[in-house]
Amino acid sequence: MIRQEWHVDGDDLAAYADGRTSAVMVSSVEAHLLACAQCRSALSARVHAADTDDDRVWAAIVDRVDRGNRPFAWSSRMLVVSISSPPLAVATVLLAALLVAFVCFARLSDARHATTMLVSFGPLVPLVGARFAFGRSVDPAGRMAAAAPTASGRVASTRAFVATVIACLAGIVVSPLTTLGIQESIVWLLPALALSAISVAIATYEDSTVPTVTLGIAWLVVVGAWLEDVPSALRGLSVDGLVTDRPAVQAALAVATAAAIAVCFMRRDSDPNWRTLS
Repeated sequence: MIRQEWHVDGDDLAAYADGRTSAVMVSSVEAHLLACAQCRSALSARVHAADTDDDRVWAAIVDRVDRGNRPFAWSSRMLVVSISSPPLAVATVLLAALLVAFVCFARLSDARHATTMLVSFGPLVPLVGARFAFGRSVDPAGRMAAAAPTASGRVASTRAFVATVIACLAGIVVSPLTTLGIQESIVWLLPALALSAISVAIATYEDSTVPTVTLGIAWLVVVGAWLEDVPSALRGLSVDGLVTDRPAVQAALAVATAAAIAVCFMRRDSDPNWRTLS
């Protein structure tokens, strides 16, 4: 009986595992492997080690991509994805800056004018930002909804939420320049939240451009009617004709906001298929 006395050299085994050997060497190594359990075990261990190294490399790449910018490494993956759209970031900051600039410019004339400016345009800024979050240029995943690992509706909704929060914070920052007290801030905050939430809820089903424009015009009409009811001498000082002293209106806005948020939550794993159209 012929005993197996030799084994494949380690370098040759590595070359075989990597596919770097000639056809003659491949035949020789494979013939030996058929009869040598020790070399088969060595080859298996080498291949397993290589796979482990590859897995480690790919895991590092995935972690780097998921983390995005280091300042946001502490946050959830969804939040990182939500704020990692440069066009949306630029649009959100620009809208918030415009609101701040308009209110500050109005304040140079009179605090009452600053109040009118904030009440008139404060709710429109988050509304526009929320709609912009669903744009194709903001989230290209809208074109790849069928292949995306995460529903693009969830990504767009979260981005809309971030844009809304930033816009509202901008309004809160300039509120001291107006005649509004802390409690009176609901005169524009409640409509801002309601309008934005409704726009996002609609956008999970269809293009919300027309509804968003309609909501914006409706709000301006309401503000215009409020201004007509308030004497010129008191405009900007009194918001009684709008929301502040009307619990029914406040409750209706709160219910509308909650209902729209509930719709967004139920539709969180659905793709807004209208965005996939060219």
